[in-house]
Amino acid sequence: GINAEYMGVPRARGQMLACIHPEFLEDRLTRSETRLKRSPTTVLLHNPEYVYQGDEAAFYERITNAFEYLQSQVDAGRIQGYGVSSNVEGCIYSVDGDDLREGGAWTARLDRLLACAQMAASGKHGFTTLQVPLNLVESGILGLDGPEPSVLDQAKAAGIAVHTNRPLNAIAPGVGGGDWGRREEYFRLADRSPMMAGQALLRNLLRDAVMELNPVAVEGTDKSISVFSLSLQQLALWLYRSTPGVDAVLCGARQERYLSDLELVGALPPIPEATVRGVYRGVQSIMQEIAPRERRQGFG
Repeated sequence: GINAEYMGVPRARGQMLACIHPEFLEDRLTRSETRLKRSPTTVLLHNPEYVYQGDEAAFYERITNAFEYLQSQVDAGRIQGYGVSSNVEGCIYSVDGDDLREGGAWTARLDRLLACAQMAASGKHGFTTLQVPLNLVESGILGLDGPEPSVLDQAKAAGIAVHTNRPLNAIAPGVGGGDWGRREEYFRLADRSPMMAGQALLRNLLRDAVMELNPVAVEGTDKSISVFSLSLQQLALWLYRSTPGVDAVLCGARQERYLSDLELVGALPPIPEATVRGVYRGVQSIMQEIAPRERRQGFG
């Protein structure tokens, strides 16, 4: 748990506490080394937005202090790099952004995080990794409707690896809340029985988009498969894997049938970039036509 001895431990939501104080990070890193019997390669600050209390200057000062500690560990050779696991505009400029652009949920900005990393280093900074949500609904890091450059563009320019998470459990305005401070519900991007109207609509959109590749050659074999045989989760993961600027898709698969889905997706050729962006825009159009309070009907 978080002890009172650490300075600057704000209360995030309810009774939950959050801390990125350097002394706390040292304690956690030491504990990780004990469990792993080695130093971790990369250390990520998980959802640092939890320490935001309405003062951006104070928030980024906390980030800079945390980065200074992590940078010292990079310089000492204890770890190879550090980064952030955060929403980082993942939902802004995605779907309809019905309240995130106008006084709603607050999120950290990658350009500000990079500035903190540079302030924390005397030379080249050790900020190497960004973990951020990306799915059909939460596509904000692509910057489809946002200002240039997008989060993915910024990360590429800075040489930061982008690992995406929440591929099949979307959180978005009107669909669910979770990290954005609303309902603790998710929009499941996977086949189910019976198939809900929303999932069936998205599966058909994806199938239609990749029809130009049908039948799809399976790399490493002499076989090909029909796009109609692919589930919604396979089609979605294939899309994320084909998204330019994404280095890894974190799936959290813990069952054998999930691993089988991933194995097939890993053997499919990339979807063309123009098709990829067209799919994300198509999902935007679908979701924008559904009023926020009604959106969850058929999308459960």
